[in-house]
Amino acid sequence: MVSLDVFFAEYKGLKWKFLVTVDHYPDFFEVNLLKDLTPETVIAVCKENFARHGIPQLLLSDNGTNFVNRKMIQFATEWCFEQVTSAPHHQQANGKSEAAVKIAKRLLKKAEESKSEFWYAFLHWRNIPNKIGSSPVARLFSRSTRCGIPAGISHLLPKIVEDVPSSIEEQRKRTKLHYDKKVRNLPVLDIGSPVYVQLDPASSKLWTPGTVSNRLNERSYLVDVDGNQYRRSLVHLKPRKELTMQPHRSSPSSPVESMAGENRNADQQTINDSTCQNSQSIAAATPPTMTESQNTLSSSSPRDLQANGMPNQVERPRRKTRLPERLKDYQLEL
Repeated sequence: MVSLDVFFAEYKGLKWKFLVTVDHYPDFFEVNLLKDLTPETVIAVCKENFARHGIPQLLLSDNGTNFVNRKMIQFATEWCFEQVTSAPHHQQANGKSEAAVKIAKRLLKKAEESKSEFWYAFLHWRNIPNKIGSSPVARLFSRSTRCGIPAGISHLLPKIVEDVPSSIEEQRKRTKLHYDKKVRNLPVLDIGSPVYVQLDPASSKLWTPGTVSNRLNERSYLVDVDGNQYRRSLVHLKPRKELTMQPHRSSPSSPVESMAGENRNADQQTINDSTCQNSQSIAAATPPTMTESQNTLSSSSPRDLQANGMPNQVERPRRKTRLPERLKDYQLEL
């Protein structure tokens, strides 16, 4: 499996275009200067690298026009390899080439600062063991290449590096363990699920409603937004809940609820009747004086008057005041 990527950097005082080609097994990568970014130039450099190291089974790249075009598809068909592209706006999906770009840029910067040759520094980097336990050139060629570091002849003899696949798997597990500590699990989306999608995550954080139309792989989906198809990674998607209207309950749903409602209405009617009876008895026990009656009649409207001409006076029941039992032998002046 091989990954490709293009980057721009300053080299010997000029801006240059570079192509990075990374082999996933040994972490060995090539850096090539490009005169332009046309498909013809990229394909010509790929042919040189494939003739030197062999044709890969799988070629991974981003969705740049220099990689996704008719001529690149024809080149993949003629040379018998499969080309796979990562989701747009998600560089992490092509992590091998992105890591190689960082290393190449750092070596170019150090070479410029120290006034040394980039290719000489690149030769030494290839012979330095990394976290796998061996150097990229030793895993690729089964031997070290001669560089500026003093070494005996025995270090240049062919020697197969053992347990490379297991070492790579252990390193991936350690990396995944540390990475999973600060991330969250993303849900698996089904075809037809309503989602929110970020159409342009680099410039806007706006979430647009859409629908999943196809699943390309475990982390890449096609989303339909107003009739347009967008390919996005799972990190730029999130589930969306559609609003549903709840039906209005105009009648009780069961006989039990109906009986409970009738009982509540009967209790409330009984309370209202008792309140009105108490109010009428209090009003009858304390008739108003002539002056108060005249003032009440003059201030009341015809709607508030009863048939006998008296206004409807509703008063709250008064609490009866009683002396405490301990004071029953005393005579108090009220």
